[in-house]
Amino acid sequence: MCKELVKAIKGIFSDNPATNDPPGLERPSPNNWIDNIQMADYLLNGYYRDDQFQLRLYKEYLVEELAVTLSEDPYATPLGVTDTGSMDPIVDAEGQCVGIWGYNSADQKKLVDHLIVGDIAVYQFNAQIIMHRIKEIFGTTGVGRVFRFLGDNNQGIADPELVYESQIKYIVIQTTY
Repeated sequence: MCKELVKAIKGIFSDNPATNDPPGLERPSPNNWIDNIQMADYLLNGYYRDDQFQLRLYKEYLVEELAVTLSEDPYATPLGVTDTGSMDPIVDAEGQCVGIWGYNSADQKKLVDHLIVGDIAVYQFNAQIIMHRIKEIFGTTGVGRVFRFLGDNNQGIADPELVYESQIKYIVIQTTY
């Protein structure tokens, strides 16, 4: 009983009551994937459907270094969220996320090479699809990197499996509610 009371009190004064992080703890923030100056236009006009009715994101809306290196506009898709609670409060079942992936394997590699600690991505492990935040990156860009993911609400316990570049399916560029 006393332990639960202490935990509840710590949660009140924490930046993240779910993890009892101390106030002011700096956490990695995601990349800017969309140029901030174009955000309003992107939200209104950034997508189109190609001749195969795929939802595409005009690559000029991406940050400059990505826009100039991709050969084609990336695909974009709304991502369903399973109500596991692992990414609360940033991503929840009531919300909606938008993910992007490359037009071809070379473009997908460029997108994955742009990932940093703090970005949110969707990866596949066996038959399971998981959306978590990148906690650590091992290796170098261009050679092949390995990622460790962590759900924001998973009490600081990272996902047990290491994730290879080829397992990353989508990069989350937007969450809305």
